Amino acid sequence: MKIRTKLYASAILYIGLISILTLLLLFFSFREREELDKSELVNEFAKGIAELSILTDEYIAYKEKRMGQQWQWKYVTLSGILEKAEELIELHIIRSAFESLNNSFSFLTTNYREMQELIRKNVPKEELERTILLEKRVAARMRMETQKLITLAFDVAENSRQRINAIQQRENIILIFLSISIILFVAAITVRIVGGITKCIDELIMGAERIGRGQLDYHIQVTAKDETAVLANTFNEMMKKIAGMIEREREYTLKLEKEIVERKQIQEELRKTHDELEVKVEERTKELQSANLKLQELDHLKSMFIASMSHELRTPINSIIGFTGIILQGMSGEVSEEQRKQLSLVKNSANHLLDLINDVIDISKIEADRVELYIQEFDLSLLVQEIKDTFTIALEKKGLVLLLEKPPMLLMESDERRTKQILVNFISNAIKFTYKGEIKITIVKNDKTVEISVRDSGIGIKKEDLDKLFNAFSRIPNPGKIEEGTGLGLYLSNKIAGLLGGDITAESEFGKGSVFTLTLPLEYKEEKV
Repeated sequence: MKIRTKLYASAILYIGLISILTLLLLFFSFREREELDKSELVNEFAKGIAELSILTDEYIAYKEKRMGQQWQWKYVTLSGILEKAEELIELHIIRSAFESLNNSFSFLTTNYREMQELIRKNVPKEELERTILLEKRVAARMRMETQKLITLAFDVAENSRQRINAIQQRENIILIFLSISIILFVAAITVRIVGGITKCIDELIMGAERIGRGQLDYHIQVTAKDETAVLANTFNEMMKKIAGMIEREREYTLKLEKEIVERKQIQEELRKTHDELEVKVEERTKELQSANLKLQELDHLKSMFIASMSHELRTPINSIIGFTGIILQGMSGEVSEEQRKQLSLVKNSANHLLDLINDVIDISKIEADRVELYIQEFDLSLLVQEIKDTFTIALEKKGLVLLLEKPPMLLMESDERRTKQILVNFISNAIKFTYKGEIKITIVKNDKTVEISVRDSGIGIKKEDLDKLFNAFSRIPNPGKIEEGTGLGLYLSNKIAGLLGGDITAESEFGKGSVFTLTLPLEYKEEKV
């Protein structure tokens, strides 16, 4: 018989025995439940008789109508319990005494009503005393009957409890006997099945140990005719294959040892090459150190050049701007229209060149981490209003409208000049690329930040050009127009916004306009390195 079949048969047998034991438990539980229900009825009746005795004493003492009604209600309740427990022989001996008590109570109430009638009619005292004497006798008899009922009821309850205990003990003995018998039977079957399996496994283990000691030609013998025999045959076949694999492994090991010798030779050659490379790297490192010193010198020269440009270039350009302004104002004499036109071109070119120089110097300072910020408290609303007023003439020339939506006052702590530099760049670009419509500046205060948005109705920016907006020297092509500017404005503005702890975002739809938003903290906080 196969091991699986043995296990299945054992499992079915175990399940059957457990099912029989479970059915017996259910049967005994059902019987015990019935006895407990009967016992509960008996206990409930005994408690009710005790309460009825109390009501009897109270009615005899006070003779109130309410107490009589309570007595009748309690009697009806106990009668219902007797009807439920008709099959209980124990309660039959109480039924007659219970009915007798009811008759005594009916007689007592009737006698009480007659006595009240006699009192109302003013009958002679002797007749009234006879009625009172009769009432006392009936009351005494009722007390005796209630005491008798209490004794009987509690005797019945005690007998019921003893009977339940006897039943439980008997059932427990039966269950313990059956449980022990089943356990012993199951243990015997399990030992027999497990013994047969372990014997076969021991044979397999012994064979595996011999093979483990190097006896690869050992053949495992199993006398059983179940799965262990199949396992042994499979194991023998596997060992044959392993022996073949070991032989091939030996051949491969010899080949591998030969390759290892060859690789060691190659590694020795690589080590020599590595040493040569280290020498070359050391030489190149020295060259790089020398180049780094030269770069530091060039950086110093760059700083000197920026300082020189700041003084040597801006000073004459400012002079050109100043003198052309004086001439254009007519302070040195009258100027013809052609001269005014040429001088205006000179002044505009000088301003453009000065802006370019300032942008290049600012970018150099930012990249060298030499920018100085002047943090102070200022009114952003007032600053934006001043910026708006400076663009009045440029807006009138192009016929544009500049709207401003701001709070009356908005105090913030930041660099006022740098903030103005960013916003001037936003508005200049908006005027440059807007040919009709309006430009709107909006200031929105949040919890800890403020957002300044510049929206225009200009030509807009294509989606593929948005990523190039903040690159240095990047200019967005304007079809039909000559490209103006240096391409440094937005790049520089984005760098400055980062230094101030903020950022710049741009949204645009080609042909409909753009929105540039500067977000700054209301209170500048210097980043700690």
